[in-house]
Amino acid sequence: MNKSKTKPQTSITVAGKPIVDNNDSSLNLQETLDYQKFIKETVVNDSYFRDSLDWYLFRYVKPVSDRSMLFFIVLIIGFIFYLIKSMLDVAYPAGHNRLKLPIVISQPLFVNFIDKGKYQPNLLALKKINTDKKLTTDQIIIKHFLSFFVKNFEEFDYSSANLLLVNQKTDLIRNMSSYQVYTQFQKVMEKSTPNSPMLYFGQNYQKTINITNIEFLYPETKSGFKENIDNLLNKIIIQVKPQVPDSAIVSFSETIKTVDEFKKTKIINNNYRYWVKFKYNSITKYDKNFNFTILKYIKQK
Repeated sequence: MNKSKTKPQTSITVAGKPIVDNNDSSLNLQETLDYQKFIKETVVNDSYFRDSLDWYLFRYVKPVSDRSMLFFIVLIIGFIFYLIKSMLDVAYPAGHNRLKLPIVISQPLFVNFIDKGKYQPNLLALKKINTDKKLTTDQIIIKHFLSFFVKNFEEFDYSSANLLLVNQKTDLIRNMSSYQVYTQFQKVMEKSTPNSPMLYFGQNYQKTINITNIEFLYPETKSGFKENIDNLLNKIIIQVKPQVPDSAIVSFSETIKTVDEFKKTKIINNNYRYWVKFKYNSITKYDKNFNFTILKYIKQK
């Protein structure tokens, strides 16, 4: 029995691809030598391993990166669409046509109308309503300083037993008032005066006020022929420049809050009216010296 010997099959592969196969009769020896020389050169200059790494990255790593980038792009686009939908929900509530543009709802501007009940809900205030619209600039400034002075003159809370608060109040009254009013304030602060704030120094005794009204008073007009001429001229001047008040009646409510040793709170409310005479010099184009001084501070019955 004759046994035929078979030649073993051998092949040379690069990156899983056969480049030399002994069974391929079409591959001559010169091609085999060229392949071997090429592989040897690429191994020597390290290009073989670089090309292998590039092939690996391109085949396995880059697709993963592309998919991740695509995921983030889709996520950002979805977030943008969500924001657009949220804005449309605010601009167009349920039941409105969202495809109707512009999204700004226009309302007519009414100067006057008969049926107020029909258009009143659609009216919008173009500017803040000024409660002092009848007051001049000087009157507004005087009103502010009068309120500031009366509050500092009447209010006190020395429960912390801080002498610095007393000194600050004293300096403020001295700077804003005449010597007569400052002396009046010093007398109020003396312990010999009934209900003096210093009698409650360090105690849970608090006095606050709320100014309810300020009524301005103007200089009295003179009598006589010459004075009538002066008054007539003053009226003409007042039409050009509003008259500045020289005194006012300040009405305020007083609240006294006390706490005894048993933590029991007691509240007392009173109402007062004071006549305040002051000197005011407004700032003008030609006179830059501002002056506001309290001349008299008298309690009214």
